[in-house]
Amino acid sequence: QQDVAIGRQNAQQVEKEMRVIADPIVQNYINSVGRKLAAVAPGEKFPYQFKVVDVKEINAFALPGGFLYVHSGAILAARNESELAGVMAHEISHAALRHGTHQMSQQMVAEKGFSIAAAIFGGDGTSLSDQALGALASGGMQLAFLKFSRTAEKEADISGAEILASAGYDPRGLINFFKTLLADSARPPQILSDHPDPGNRVQYLN
Repeated sequence: QQDVAIGRQNAQQVEKEMRVIADPIVQNYINSVGRKLAAVAPGEKFPYQFKVVDVKEINAFALPGGFLYVHSGAILAARNESELAGVMAHEISHAALRHGTHQMSQQMVAEKGFSIAAAIFGGDGTSLSDQALGALASGGMQLAFLKFSRTAEKEADISGAEILASAGYDPRGLINFFKTLLADSARPPQILSDHPDPGNRVQYLN
C-alpha cells in the first residue's frame, strides 16, 4: 500500500510534465503486453498500470507500486514484441523487487534523519505516517529517474528474462533489444547509460 501511494503521487507529477499518448489502439496494445507480464511478476501483486509517453528517447521507467511508463522511442526502436516486452519486463522487475522504495529509504535516512525512517520501519510495519509518506514522495519527477545500482540493474535484467519466459515470450528479448540498440547507435542510448556494460549483460542473461 505504501509503494502504491508513493507511486501514484509521483505518477501525477509525471503526467503533468510528459504527454501521455491517449490513442486507444496504443493504450490497449501496451496494456495487453503489460498485463501478460505483470501476471507472472514476482513479489507483491501491485495494481500495475501501463502508459506510453510521447518522448523520443529510447527508455522506460517504473514508479513504486507498478506505475510503468514506456517512451514512444522505445516502441519504435524495438524490432518485435519480445524486444518491447523485454524492456517492460525489466521495468516491472524494478517495481516488483521494490528497488525504488529501497533507494528512497536510503536517501531519506541520509537526508531526513532516522526519526522519519523509524516511522516507516517501526510498529507493525503496516502503516506509514503522513510525515514519512510526504518525505518519501517529495521530489516529484526525481523519483522517475532514480539511478539504480548495477546490482539492482542486474537483478532486474535476470528477473525480467524470467518474466519473459514465464509469460511465453522469447526470454532473449531483452538481449536482442540491447543488441539492436548497440548496432544502430553511435553511442549508447539513454536506456543503456549508467547501467552494467551491455556486453556483460548479454553474457549473464545468456
